[in-house]
Order: sequence, then structure tokens, then C-alpha cells
Amino acid sequence: MDKDSKQTFTHRKRKWLLLLLLLLVVGGIGFYYWFSHRAIVIEPQDSFPEVTKASKMNDQKLKEYANQRADETAMTVNVYPEVTISSANNQGQMWVQNLPTNVYGQEAELILAETGELLYSSGMLEPGYQNTTVTLEKYLEKGDYPAQIKLAFYNLKTKKLEGKTTVDATIHVD
Repeated sequence: MDKDSKQTFTHRKRKWLLLLLLLLVVGGIGFYYWFSHRAIVIEPQDSFPEVTKASKMNDQKLKEYANQRADETAMTVNVYPEVTISSANNQGQMWVQNLPTNVYGQEAELILAETGELLYSSGMLEPGYQNTTVTLEKYLEKGDYPAQIKLAFYNLKTKKLEGKTTVDATIHVD
């Protein structure tokens, strides 16, 4: 073997080794991609577990639990979004009721939408109490005014704020 043929043989050998190495790298990447991106199939079990240690709750217990959970968390808001005020004495009607079925106390504030001014605050309304008459803290001319009734709900035992909501309302001044 002469020197030229030896170099050609070595050169061909390197090409084949590089090609083989390239194929191994591409195959490894493909293998990794195939197994890392396949969907995981969960095989169902042959048998469904038996009920052995459980006992069925009777209907009475289920009803008691359902009522208890509803009573502890339920809050029904009864607000009429139309407030009527007399321009003569700045007094009128605003209907806010805290139903006797509620467990939270509530406070209602009448806010003038344009300025954010507090016009009236009901104080605490315990369950079973309502607010029907108001005297505004600011005089309003005759007309209709956009307003908001902001309600805050309080836990009567801990006296902590539990939640808030806002009802859009209209103030009619006669």
C-alpha cells in the first residue's frame, strides 16, 4: 500500500465514522423525543374495589348536614335599588332587609356615584331587621342621581368583616 492509498483509506474511514456518529446522535435525539413526549397510558384494573368498611348515611343525616352547611354559609341580600327622597326635608325611603335566615349582620351605605360621598349609613342590621327610612347627610336638589348601596357583612360572634358587595341604585329626589 502506498502513501496515497493509505491516506484515501484513512480519509474514507473518518467519513464513515463521522456518518455513524451523526446517525447515533440523530437516533439518540429521536429516541429521547419519542419516549419523553409519548402519552402516558394508564391501564384499568381488572377489579373494582369492594365496599367493606363503609356504612350508608341515612336520609335524615344527609338532610341535617346539607341544611347545616347551607345555614353556616348562606347570605341572602334583599335590597331595593330605588331610593326616594323628599327635597323638603332630605328624608325618604331606602329598603334594605337582613332576612332572619341569615347568620351575618350587615351594614348598608348609600354612596353618591359621581363623587363617592357617603350620604347615609344604616349601622348594623342584625338578622331579622330592616332599614326603610333614611335622612341624607347632604342636601340634594330635585332630580335623579346614580348611586351605589355598599353592603358589608359581619360575623356577629367574632365581629369580623366577612364580605362586601355593591348594588347599583338610583336616588330620586322629588
